[in-house]
Amino acid sequence: MQQQLSGNPLFDPRIQKAKQANHQLFAIPEAWINVGNIERALAQGEIKHDFFMSKVQQEKYPQALSANYTKAAVLVPIIQKNHQLELLLTQRSLLLEKHRGQISFPGGKQDIEDKNLEETALRETFEEIGITASHIHVMGQLPSVITGTGFSVMPFVAIVDERYTLSINREEVEMVFSVPLHFLLNPDNHYIHEVEIGHNLQRHYFSMTWQNHFIWGITAMIIRQFYLQCEMLYRSA
Repeated sequence: MQQQLSGNPLFDPRIQKAKQANHQLFAIPEAWINVGNIERALAQGEIKHDFFMSKVQQEKYPQALSANYTKAAVLVPIIQKNHQLELLLTQRSLLLEKHRGQISFPGGKQDIEDKNLEETALRETFEEIGITASHIHVMGQLPSVITGTGFSVMPFVAIVDERYTLSINREEVEMVFSVPLHFLLNPDNHYIHEVEIGHNLQRHYFSMTWQNHFIWGITAMIIRQFYLQCEMLYRSA
């Protein structure tokens, strides 16, 4: 079964017009990337948006005003690997009806039993990839993002204890892989795509490509916001 990169089989997000989204932004050096700095970046009261993020957000704003979104949450899990911090990502199962094969964070919609959205993110992470809450330390959260499928998604950034083990739910997850944070926190690796959807009407989305993994859409948008928070602290130092 072929990887389905979008809900529309006729739309391939990899081949749309794109350019680097690195204008007047700093790459975060590997030596700066540690748990302490990440916690400080997430604790900043101000939320940073650059030109490209603002463009994507503004396109979604009318949708947010006109729709009742279902609350959801994802975990943005950071692990220690190869003497560096890396971001853990999943590829959705190729057997799923929607968004199969796409790169995502563990997460899902809030259940009525969940006390809050952080609990949603932790529960979904355990259900999808088997990491227990006892091995996860949530450092902070990013602004919620809205999706074209009717969800308002709250990302929780967390460091995962090195003693964690994976137990992959094959009904939901095809594979788990990690990407070095210094790669994702370099805007030279961020691309903004433009799609014509009508007369003088465009839509934009972010992407990053690591090895053979094309990361795009909401997942890339969350990574972009995480980068911007880190870049704001790094720039002020």
